[in-house]
Amino acid sequence: MHGLRFLELDNLIISSSPKFLPYSLRIIIWSWYPSKSLTPSFHPRFLTELRMHHSKLVRLWDGKENFPKLKCIDLSYSNKLIGTPDFTGLQNLEKLILWWCKNLVEIHPSIAVLKKLKVLNLCGCESIKSLPSKVEMDSLQYLILAGCSKVKKIPEFSNQQMKSLSSLSLRRTAIEKLPSSIEHLVGLTKLSFDTCRKEPFVNMKNLKNLKFLRLSGTRKSDVPCPGLVLSSLYHLRCLEVLILSYCDLGEGDISDDIGCLSSLKKLHLGGNNFVTLPASMKCLSRLQHLYLDECQRLEQLPDIPPNMKLNVYLSDCTSLKRLSDPSNLSDFAFWSMNCFTLVEDENWIKTMYSRIVKYATEKIYRSHNHIVCPGKGIPEWFNNQTSGHALDVELPPQSCSSWMGIAFCVVFAQPKEILRLLQKQKENWGNPAALNEDGFWIQCSPRTNRKQSTWSTVFFKWPLVSEHLWIFYLPRKECLQGQFLFKTYYTLGMNKRKVGLNVVKKCGARLVYEQDLKELKRTLKILK
Repeated sequence: MHGLRFLELDNLIISSSPKFLPYSLRIIIWSWYPSKSLTPSFHPRFLTELRMHHSKLVRLWDGKENFPKLKCIDLSYSNKLIGTPDFTGLQNLEKLILWWCKNLVEIHPSIAVLKKLKVLNLCGCESIKSLPSKVEMDSLQYLILAGCSKVKKIPEFSNQQMKSLSSLSLRRTAIEKLPSSIEHLVGLTKLSFDTCRKEPFVNMKNLKNLKFLRLSGTRKSDVPCPGLVLSSLYHLRCLEVLILSYCDLGEGDISDDIGCLSSLKKLHLGGNNFVTLPASMKCLSRLQHLYLDECQRLEQLPDIPPNMKLNVYLSDCTSLKRLSDPSNLSDFAFWSMNCFTLVEDENWIKTMYSRIVKYATEKIYRSHNHIVCPGKGIPEWFNNQTSGHALDVELPPQSCSSWMGIAFCVVFAQPKEILRLLQKQKENWGNPAALNEDGFWIQCSPRTNRKQSTWSTVFFKWPLVSEHLWIFYLPRKECLQGQFLFKTYYTLGMNKRKVGLNVVKKCGARLVYEQDLKELKRTLKILK
């Protein structure tokens, strides 16, 4: 054992503490380590990696120890850990990971001068109250303090050091204001911060390399959100992801300058209070995901850049009256669950017809060839209708060249049995995180005993207030048979089983011919 270099004990629960560990060890991976500290006689000069998840460690060691080659310490989920050691003898340490060490209350101040530290992860360390007032970590790249709910202040950042820091996560902390020295973090590419605080946000125009910025608030907060000062955001030309959800943004808080964010791919604005959005959003040519869920005062969607990769999420926009120009609608996909005002608009039927025309005549991404909206009845245009979750369509012979595909309309309701199962799982397991609570899926599959690929799938978040419609299109080349079954399922438990449900009440279809498209186009001209 004296020449042992690698020791791994994974998920092996041992009650007694080790009396001896070889000095020759380079790597120790020992989950559920049983002792309160490392063996006092253990002084490994060559140890490079120490990983002890779910350990019973209270402290690694007392006093100072010299570990000249140690590069990584990972004590994640060690809930008995209350403090870190003196880091003076660990000058080559590169990673310190203390993920979800919930009872950790003290970080030794010597951590502030670890010149080679690249990763400091304190995510979920909810008992820590303070950090060193100033840090001089020249090599630090990732500083993760998310979930440190008692930390009210972060260190000042030196103008000369910390230029390597690329990711800073401060979500779910008690920090009320970022230090002005954050502008010195010129290498920062990712910043996450909760905005429901008393102080306004700092100027970030010097963070020109920023690609990911999260300033989201919370859905339920004891501290009212004052809204954001966004004037400094529009200098961030490299920004690809901007999350401003639940920030109490009202009418006019988002200026026309947002169109300057030419690299933006994802924009989260859900849960805010604006009525309209700037017309300059049509300049966001690279935008792929626009989240507007729960913007309950939003009345109209602005013109959006034509982008076949764009997804727009509008669920629970209860005041939404109309979308943008219907001629551009099928250039992007949108989800409009619980948008009851929207479907009452006289232009809604135009929206449905215009999308079906484009589904059938243009090359559309599969994820974009459907509509989801409130509704209880299938429009008469779908001339093959039946109750239940199965439908037969008599396909024309292959010699018929004029038919192009099938348009479907499905009526479904929220599966009430899911809510009962959710409650039962919470009671039995005491762990709601083990259950996928986000929503459920509906699949359109061939009604046959043979294993075949699914034709179309759509995902729905709950709660749904009432029945909804799923309208989609299948091109001719995918219609290999005429028997269709609509299956509903969600994922239950840690084993990811698909539990079948029966939520489809009605389904309808229409064989789409070239003549149908001509008639729809004429109808659209009349409606226009």
